[in-house]
Amino acid sequence: MRIRYLNAEKRHGDYLAESLDCPINSNTEKTIVDLIVDDSSVNPIDNLTCIDIINSLNTFRNTSKVNRTYADLIACSAMPYNSEEEKITAVSKVLGEKIEKSAMHKRIKRARNAFKIFLQNNWKII
Repeated sequence: MRIRYLNAEKRHGDYLAESLDCPINSNTEKTIVDLIVDDSSVNPIDNLTCIDIINSLNTFRNTSKVNRTYADLIACSAMPYNSEEEKITAVSKVLGEKIEKSAMHKRIKRARNAFKIFLQNNWKII
């Protein structure tokens, strides 16, 4: 019973649910669904899905040993944690060394920047 409760708490989000058929703003009748399925979208970021990001991160991960660590850091930082200490422990395990909070944030920022540059150079989407 306790495990089921903990799993439910992990999945709990702090965001508001929005209907997919509601208008994007008051000036247009275009809905969220229209943006998701729009094949004629000029900007590819309009149709970017979670699987696209994961596939790009996997490609980035396979380019070098440093990028492998960066990709692992990005994935690790995206996971939900109950506390900052738990996150620091997880990042330390990925890096294989004890790390301080400030150093962790700097490394995650560096990893995200490297991934952004990789995307800009390879797919021209950001």
